[in-house]
Amino acid sequence: MCMQVTPSFVFFPVASTVQYCKSFLLLLAPAALAATIMVMSGTGFKRYAGSGHCSALPDELLSHVLQLLPFATKAAAHSVSKRWNKVLRHPIIVNLWEDCELDLTATALTAAREEELWTIADWLARRAYGIPRLLISSGSWHDAACSYITESGSFYKEQFPYLLGQLRYRRVELKLSFCSTDSDLLPTSLLSESPMKSYLRDNLIDLYLMKYHDGNTAAHESLDTLSNLTSLQTLHIRPLHMGETWEVTSNLSQLTSLRTFQFQRGVLTGSLVAALGSLPALTELKSSCIPGYKFTLGHSQFTSLRSFTKSSNALYDSERTYFVLQLPQLPLHAMLTAGQTLGMLRKLSLHDCIFEHQHSAPRLQFLASLKKVKFKNCRFRPELWLEQALQGAVQIERITIVECRLKVVPKHLSQLVRLRTLTLADNYLNTLPPDFTDLTALEFLGLYHNMYTSVPEVLEQMVHLKEISLAYSGAQMCVTKSLTFLLKFQSLLAFNIAQEVQGWDSTSLFYIGEFVAAMDGTVPGMTRRYPQFLWMSM
Repeated sequence: MCMQVTPSFVFFPVASTVQYCKSFLLLLAPAALAATIMVMSGTGFKRYAGSGHCSALPDELLSHVLQLLPFATKAAAHSVSKRWNKVLRHPIIVNLWEDCELDLTATALTAAREEELWTIADWLARRAYGIPRLLISSGSWHDAACSYITESGSFYKEQFPYLLGQLRYRRVELKLSFCSTDSDLLPTSLLSESPMKSYLRDNLIDLYLMKYHDGNTAAHESLDTLSNLTSLQTLHIRPLHMGETWEVTSNLSQLTSLRTFQFQRGVLTGSLVAALGSLPALTELKSSCIPGYKFTLGHSQFTSLRSFTKSSNALYDSERTYFVLQLPQLPLHAMLTAGQTLGMLRKLSLHDCIFEHQHSAPRLQFLASLKKVKFKNCRFRPELWLEQALQGAVQIERITIVECRLKVVPKHLSQLVRLRTLTLADNYLNTLPPDFTDLTALEFLGLYHNMYTSVPEVLEQMVHLKEISLAYSGAQMCVTKSLTFLLKFQSLLAFNIAQEVQGWDSTSLFYIGEFVAAMDGTVPGMTRRYPQFLWMSM
């Protein structure tokens, strides 16, 4: 009884060895068999499948092999044999048909590829009920000179309408995701003619518009053509050319199933809050451009929103812009909870913003569900804005403030008693306040890329910390006292003081050596895991 593995074939002759070989084949055989199947075609494809190399595999292992095949090859595998057809139609593993992607990004359309696209359309019409979602990645519909049609142009103008007609007659709902890099997807009959629009209205769930435009003229697009896609759950727009303008209108309020809206680069005009604020399912909003630079909220807006990100403004090469986040007026000690404006918000990220006037700072303590807050490359004028925003926000568990030129730790930060992760990196900090020890729930403290010249004394009392990073200080850091106090930290996993500038002074090396020796020492009858100590730059 033996098993021989070659680069192309796996021989599995004895059925009694199935249990022994399962673990081995799951690691090696599926990839080898899938690679072999990929190079087979026509009669060679069927001859290989029935020659014994795959026929001896149990259904479970065969399913793992077929799972590794690209979508087009997997679709063709239905015609190999009755057994393969059964395995593909009634999969044993639940994710056999997950991540199905039809790649139409090739520029040239060959006769063989056109025939294959018709075959795929026919196959999808018959087998679509077993596919949870089909991602169609398309490129330009024409070449640069418009002299010939591409794969995408052929599919959307011929095979795709043909497929939708069959699916509609068979009453099969195939959930679709479009990822397009061409402007033709919006104005064409694909989203305007009634027969296809009605099917896409009920089955298009994801739309990614990574638009390309030839020439330097700024384009102007409206989202009105998308307003009838009532099943759309994800809308992600990323123009290629800076300066492209998209208009947000109130018609987007018809996208009642929309969960994620992302707009990166380009210019948004119109009223984003009015367009998206009433959507009942919207949970994630990420935009590099907020029309009017104001996010002023009234009552009953964004009641389901869990994540809001004002992302990097690539249009202005990450230049900071003024931004106002204004919450509804609330009585003292009141909270925004489920069913109210931003009552479900858990994550707030603001990038490349300028905040002025501390009286206009949003009181984050009103957001009862808020757990994560991030400021990146922001400017607070004055820094009282940040203190006002964080005051009383004891529900927050994670704060990240990076590249914001902070010179002192915000005043009310030590009051956030539930804070577990705090990152104050890439600032100008050189000390920690004495009341920092009040952060008894804090586990991770990231102070890297600051101006510390020594290990802050307040850390000696924070024995609950699990990770501490003081790496890459802008000034020359020195270790001026013993580090053995870290051995009292029962849960400490890592302590990082590595510096970009090579070389420590003799006093620092003395205390570093002392701490290394202390970690090497063992106590008889006791075992414990000492922290990872990083003091040399890699």
